[in-house]
Amino acid sequence: MRVNKIVKTALQVGLLVALSRASDLTAEALRLPIPGSILGLLALFALLELNVVKLAWIELGAEWLVAQMLLFFRPRHGRDRSLQGVDRAQRPRDARHDSAEHGRRHGDRGLDRRAFGQGKPPRGVIVMALVWPAFTVLVYYCSKRLYARARKLYLTPLVVTPAVVICALLLSGASCDAFDSGAHWIGEMIGPATISLAVTLRKQMHILKKHARAILAGVTAGGLAAVAVSAGLARLFGLAAPIADSLAPKSATTPVALSVSDALGGVPTITAVATLATGLTGMLVGPLLVRLMRIRSSVGRGILLGTAAHSAGIAKAFEYDADAGACAGIAMVCTAFVTLCAAAPIVSLFG
Repeated sequence: MRVNKIVKTALQVGLLVALSRASDLTAEALRLPIPGSILGLLALFALLELNVVKLAWIELGAEWLVAQMLLFFRPRHGRDRSLQGVDRAQRPRDARHDSAEHGRRHGDRGLDRRAFGQGKPPRGVIVMALVWPAFTVLVYYCSKRLYARARKLYLTPLVVTPAVVICALLLSGASCDAFDSGAHWIGEMIGPATISLAVTLRKQMHILKKHARAILAGVTAGGLAAVAVSAGLARLFGLAAPIADSLAPKSATTPVALSVSDALGGVPTITAVATLATGLTGMLVGPLLVRLMRIRSSVGRGILLGTAAHSAGIAKAFEYDADAGACAGIAMVCTAFVTLCAAAPIVSLFG
């Protein structure tokens, strides 16, 4: 019976991954201002509401993906997209050649995934491409069990996993390319996990309908405040315009933040790091605010964490209950739309 459940979960996860990929391609083809994960979430939610897709078809896979969201939470494509924030005149003529040359200098020949198609990669590269993701997953599950026992914020997997992996990279002398050549798929799974929130929203629809006004009001205010505070403080401390533009959308989910940063003229790499730091800070500070302000409502907890800490906040909200997790999910989606619509006007006010 357990084997059947594992197989069923795996198949459903595969279906959600395929939906995520289709959503990414659709958003790219139509040049939509929203990332494929948000588009897929909205599409799947509509299909569930219309009963075109049965809940039983994807429920197990969706629940597993949402439960592992902290494992998948890491910036995607920030390094490659950062070239968009660099003066075109300073870009290398052949980025692929430079990347391969960099790998040869550091003894990591062929580590860049883009160079794999140019020849058979060395056996050591293949081994490391399997070792690093396996090591990351092992550290994540160990830290998750440790956190479940101790319940200390500094033991959360979002803190422990990257810290241990970074230490392992430094001690082994391996490059980031070596790690990313095999473990890049871990970060890419945040797309299917985000789409899977449609199942949670569908199951908790009664809560969302009952508190729709409070959720929309709270998320709109929080999203606007996040952009305004980021842009205002950046200007106050005299940061350069590209850096200020990079920090403004940091409270949105990573794909949205990168898209907005690119449109504003910021540096997506800075945005990716700021978004990760925002999620980590929100996950650590959010529970403290919940206790300090005595927020006992699941709706209030979900709005707080989903608006301030996007994917990381959702994972933390689910530790309270499913209602808080559902509200955090809708808060993250609404914050993404608020950031898309309001970032440019607000940043221009501080320009």
